[in-house]
Amino acid sequence: GLASGSKIPGKRTVRRLRQLLLAGLLFSLLACSHALQVGDQVQLPEISLDNGQRLNAVSLRNKPVLIVLWASWCPYCARHLPYLEKLYQQSRNSDLQIIAVSIDAEPAKARAYLQDKKYHFPVSFDVVSIERSVGIVRGLPRTILIDRHGRVAVHELGEMFEEDVLALQRFARSSIP
Repeated sequence: GLASGSKIPGKRTVRRLRQLLLAGLLFSLLACSHALQVGDQVQLPEISLDNGQRLNAVSLRNKPVLIVLWASWCPYCARHLPYLEKLYQQSRNSDLQIIAVSIDAEPAKARAYLQDKKYHFPVSFDVVSIERSVGIVRGLPRTILIDRHGRVAVHELGEMFEEDVLALQRFARSSIP
């Protein structure tokens, strides 16, 4: 039998619990279906760079944009970023726009790290704006290449090999005649 004071849930309570469960499942499915995938169309926001420059959607139109999310405390990023710097140096005379987005809570630490390593690629701390377009950061480094048509061409989570990072230059057009 039932312990004294126990109540059997009424039909209304069971129905409400069932509705909450279904709503939770639906929300989970929707959240999963919005994970960024190759081929997805992406509308980039205006992005503030650490050097004071602002990149708006118009200035990024018809350009491939490489976004790398990283942090100064991330050991995988420490191995990945030298390849990004090399790609940046090799593609300076092209239309490839590189943006390294730091998720560091203290930008000063990230700036000191970049200065110590002598990195020159464009950096942004505008994580919130970027996440609205490409989703929440769930691992580092995260490399996203958006082609000149605004579609995700590459989406990699984790450290990449040097040759794979340098191969991203294939999306760029040289501006040297």
